[in-house]
Amino acid sequence: MIKISRAVGAVILGYVLVAGGLSLIVMTWWINEQLPVSVPWVAAIVVGLAVLGWVAGKTARLVAGEFARTSALVLAALTTLVMTANIILNVAAEPLWFKTAVLVVTVPCIIIAGLRGGSSPAVRAAEGSGPQS
Repeated sequence: MIKISRAVGAVILGYVLVAGGLSLIVMTWWINEQLPVSVPWVAAIVVGLAVLGWVAGKTARLVAGEFARTSALVLAALTTLVMTANIILNVAAEPLWFKTAVLVVTVPCIIIAGLRGGSSPAVRAAEGSGPQS
C-alpha cells in the first residue's frame, strides 16, 4: 500500500511541478501583452518547457520508488490528456503553438527523464541486483 501511495504521490507532485511551471512560463510571457513573438522568446520558452519536463519526470521517478517508470508514464499521459483537452476546449489564454509545444517538448522530456537511469537503489536491492552486504 505504501509503494502505491508513493507512486500516486509521485504523479501528483510531478503534475504540480508541470502545472506550476507552465503557469510561471505563461505569466512571464503574457504578463505584458505587448511582447512580440520573436525567435529568442520562443526558443527560451521551448528550453524552459524541456527543463520543466525533465525536472518533473526525474522527480516522479525518484519519488515513486518501485513504480518509477509507471509513475513517469502516468504523469506524461496525464499531461497529454489535460493539454489535449485544453486544445479541444480552448479554455486557456495561451496560443495553439504553446500548447502544441507542451505536447511535443515537455511530454517526451517527462518520459525520457522518467525512464532514463534505471531503477532506484531500493528497487535494485529488492530485486537482488543491488550491492550485497
